[in-house]
Amino acid sequence: MKSRYGVLRTLGTLSIIWAVILLLLGIASGVLGWWGLGQLLPAIDLPREISGAANAVALLVPVIWGLVGFLQFFVIGKVLHLLVGLDDAAVRMSAELERQSSNQQALVSAVLTGPAASAPSTAETT
Repeated sequence: MKSRYGVLRTLGTLSIIWAVILLLLGIASGVLGWWGLGQLLPAIDLPREISGAANAVALLVPVIWGLVGFLQFFVIGKVLHLLVGLDDAAVRMSAELERQSSNQQALVSAVLTGPAASAPSTAETT
């Protein structure tokens, strides 16, 4: 059975891919910012405490932003996948219940009409 929400599933997948890209970019920019600031700060005559704090900020801010972006887009992608999966499961369950209901209706009609109507009599078979 083909899903009605293939585009939403695709958007969910793209969202998860984008989340991973954001995380990698955040880590890379944090490391490069830390390295670049480490190269620049010795040229500027700053106290050691300030240069250490600047290095920590240069590393942590991009990594935190990348992590926040990752969490947002990853959750969006997983929620879209979950909702599409729930709809598919609901459609399958509805079809199964419909099939069981029709089987029960056939069984009830067979019971109400009696065994003579549903099975050939013994006189006709002999």
